Amino acid sequence: MRGTPPLLPGLFPGTVLDLDGTIRRVILVLLIGFTTVAAVVYLLASRDDHLVWPIAAALVAVLAAAAVPWHLLPRQAFGAVGVAIAAWIAWVTELTGGSASPLAPLWFIALAAVALSTPRAAGTALGLVVAAAAVAPLLSPGAATDDRVRLELLGGVLAGGAIVLPWTMERVRQLLAAARTGHGADERETSAEVQRVIDARHEYLSLVAHELRNPLLGIRAAARAVAKDVVGRQSEEMALGIATEAHAALELLDGLTDVASLESGRISIVLRPTDLAQLLAESVRRLHVEAHRVVLHGSDFPVRVMADDARIGQVIRNLVGNAAKYSPEGSEIEISLGVSPDRASAIVRVRDHGPGIPPAERERLFQKFARLSTAGATRGSGLGLYISRGIVNDHQGEMWADWPAGGGTVFSFGIPLIGEDAEGGLR
Repeated sequence: MRGTPPLLPGLFPGTVLDLDGTIRRVILVLLIGFTTVAAVVYLLASRDDHLVWPIAAALVAVLAAAAVPWHLLPRQAFGAVGVAIAAWIAWVTELTGGSASPLAPLWFIALAAVALSTPRAAGTALGLVVAAAAVAPLLSPGAATDDRVRLELLGGVLAGGAIVLPWTMERVRQLLAAARTGHGADERETSAEVQRVIDARHEYLSLVAHELRNPLLGIRAAARAVAKDVVGRQSEEMALGIATEAHAALELLDGLTDVASLESGRISIVLRPTDLAQLLAESVRRLHVEAHRVVLHGSDFPVRVMADDARIGQVIRNLVGNAAKYSPEGSEIEISLGVSPDRASAIVRVRDHGPGIPPAERERLFQKFARLSTAGATRGSGLGLYISRGIVNDHQGEMWADWPAGGGTVFSFGIPLIGEDAEGGLR
């Protein structure tokens, strides 16, 4: 839905103004202030009948100018305001003494309006028109010598301003444009350098992961083999400890690799039509959570999504594994699959009956390396939830956590369902 247009778009354009837009706005504010002060002074002091109509016309004209969306028009369009100001000043000076009018300095307002906010050629031309209008009383044969000198001086200054001010403003615009271009180039260069650093870090981590994975796999396999050969001996516990540490190191290595891939945008996500109900059931079956009672709801009927089954399986295993780690043995882990109220997303929920998350620590839940006070001595890298949320985000979904009144924690994620026209209407 489009927003309501502003009441006075000349003053409140609802967009970021450039230099010329800012100058136009300042001139309009000054004109409103000047005409308001003039009206107040007239009402309190002057009461000159000759000034009633000029002041009324000025108030109406300034409000009309403020109601014009100048930011949508060509830059030279604002020159019309300068011409209108010049015509009004000519009217007022004629009413207040002609060549001897004390209001002759008002011509500088008209010059500023045309010379500062319009392009150089238009500003110079209109500025010279303003200068000519200011010295028009010289054509009157009744002007006194002092008045003629004053008008000639005023005309000369205005003409000089008509030449210098537009040229100066053009240089300012060029300098600002060059600064913006240079700033943009610096930002692009900085972004490119940052991307090169990220790519180099990703390649380095990939190399480290490749070089460390095989030795760690060998150490774990060897330790398990030794443990089988020394069953019942004191060295069995030592061998199993080595296997456990090697497994933890492999998990950390996998987590760091996934984090680097997520942050560099290189994580491998291959979307294909997937039955999330079947994937959920298979992922739960492959988990070894014998110490808990796992209850699965909603997997009886197909729920079609576009997903990378390996990555979404990783998310499911992480959530169920966390529920098993951080809840008491023998407690229930509830897993449910449903559809969002707008029937746009499939929702997976995993609820444990553990101690929950302290309110003060909940904002850190999905951060990298987050280790909460409830973790205790439980092993973990603090990367699982961060990686899981990243994977879900790459599926155009979202992940969140809730804390029900009955205790525990509910982790949920939603990914879009396949639409009616996707993959032949699969649902």
